[in-house]
Amino acid sequence: MNQATQSEPTEAAMPPSSGDAGEARRRYLAEIERAFTIAQGRARPADDRTFALAGNSIRLRFAGERLPAVLGTALAHLPPASADGGWEILCWDGAATGRPLPSPPGPWPETWPPDSVFFPFGPQSTRVCILAETGLITVFCAASCRAVIWVRDARELPGQHYGSPLLNLFAWWSRSVGLSLLHAGCVGTERGAVLLVGPGGSGKSTTSLLCAEAGMDYLSDDYCLARLGDKPTAYSLYCSGKLQREHWASFPGLARIAVQPPVDPLAKPIVYLSRVGEFAVKVRAPLRAILVPTISGQPATTVETTHAAAALHALAPSTLLQLPHDGRESLAALAQLVRTLPCFRLRLGTRFADIAPVVRSLIEGLP
Repeated sequence: MNQATQSEPTEAAMPPSSGDAGEARRRYLAEIERAFTIAQGRARPADDRTFALAGNSIRLRFAGERLPAVLGTALAHLPPASADGGWEILCWDGAATGRPLPSPPGPWPETWPPDSVFFPFGPQSTRVCILAETGLITVFCAASCRAVIWVRDARELPGQHYGSPLLNLFAWWSRSVGLSLLHAGCVGTERGAVLLVGPGGSGKSTTSLLCAEAGMDYLSDDYCLARLGDKPTAYSLYCSGKLQREHWASFPGLARIAVQPPVDPLAKPIVYLSRVGEFAVKVRAPLRAILVPTISGQPATTVETTHAAAALHALAPSTLLQLPHDGRESLAALAQLVRTLPCFRLRLGTRFADIAPVVRSLIEGLP
């Protein structure tokens, strides 16, 4: 199968199992729970963690001592929460526990295409995504508020899982709780936050991290959550950012805390901003505007108004193609968002020191 990427998996439905699909699903999840408990007993203990995310409680349970560092570090800024009545995610290292994930009823079909999403109990039920080359299987069940992440070996996971862990799962989960997962940077001040939207290489991460170093509120450089409506709100999902090596000289505060994913020497180094007190990582902020960064090549950074259609063109392709959303509904939600907020073109200049002040001034000048 193909190397795992952030691209949208294809979807295919397995034939519904015989008998009651709901009962079959419950039996399968109970089987997973029993196998996970055995796996925990075979591995060195790792502390569970429960955190609040956009008003929801999510509990991570671990079988394998390496997984908390891989999957949990980018989520470390999220505040603790009660484990009662929330979502539960079983995080399971096959190599550390010597236990495979139980298969759903019937064998895994050999004809499944690579990196696909399947519905073993019929459409709109439990989802399964297999990234074979990465050795990662995700099982998601909205009806039971349960999910499973099984990895072949935590030591083999590529760098993207250190910076944006559980991304497919959070994309599905966000839809189930009325949120949207956006491919966007997000920074702000006490007056609110702005989204930075565009494809890779447009300057989202550079702008977001420059704003963080300048003392502005940081919510994301790549992926964030949003609750849409008349007064949209952004929620930070990860405290991580990705740093281009050629830009290290412009990020002295971030370069000293950059971490290289151990199995991915060619990946961008990752910075976890919550580890250093000088950076203001914020978990929630009202959205005030949308910025479309472009690299101008000129010395000065400038900003000008732009149309909602231009903002949608910058936001929608990268969000819909990189994230496993339901395309039509997601596009309608994004169109609503760009109509709700003022939109601006941010022409990024070569004087990096000027970029954050321009963004701050824009936010402060909004009505």
